[in-house]
Amino acid sequence: VHVDVGYAGGESDGSREKPCATTLCAVGKTKTGGRMVLAAGDYDEGVLLAKSISLMGRCNSMVKIVGIREGPLGPVVVEAKGNVDITVRDLEISGPGVGLFVYSSARVSLERVSLDGNRNMGLVVLQSGTSVSASDSLIARTESLEDGTHGRGAQISDSASLTLDRVAREIRRAAIDLPAGSLKTDAGEILFRTTERRDFGREFADIPVISRPDGSTLRLGEIAVITDGFADID
Repeated sequence: VHVDVGYAGGESDGSREKPCATTLCAVGKTKTGGRMVLAAGDYDEGVLLAKSISLMGRCNSMVKIVGIREGPLGPVVVEAKGNVDITVRDLEISGPGVGLFVYSSARVSLERVSLDGNRNMGLVVLQSGTSVSASDSLIARTESLEDGTHGRGAQISDSASLTLDRVAREIRRAAIDLPAGSLKTDAGEILFRTTERRDFGREFADIPVISRPDGSTLRLGEIAVITDGFADID
């Protein structure tokens, strides 16, 4: 289903020729498993996603969702809820409320999404079974409330989960212990292993996440608090 905030031709049917002019119209017309494709523009309305669909912009520098709706804990720009699988791609979420509020077992994938200049929280992920996976995405410049509280980039609580794909990939790459073959000699067989096994928080903190063009490196310990503990892996 196509959406173009600038369309004024009437008789919107969601086609490329007669797109919806609002996301509310498009959500209603998009079937489960379908896609909402947003043309360039600022969409001054909050968005509720309660079925398994993809919300896709032309480019995150050209498509912005800037309106709000009343969410569970106050104003929210985009709300995702229920036992659904949702993909949000190539757009910016920026409004005077929580940028993205995910709860009630929703599973959301963010790809090239900017949560920039929202209020209270950039991203909220709540409740067991709720998860967000983010790749090549940004949370920045979250504003505090009028009383000066909050203004946080993200809150993940009540057994919900957030996976940062790039960070997870670098951790897996930097913490390996794998067999790498063997060499038979007259004296016997020599076994080789590729090993960078890390067992303690201080060792994970040193993992490089991003190498900048100027040659400097952003390490995991600069963007995360890492503590040693125990996990039940049964």
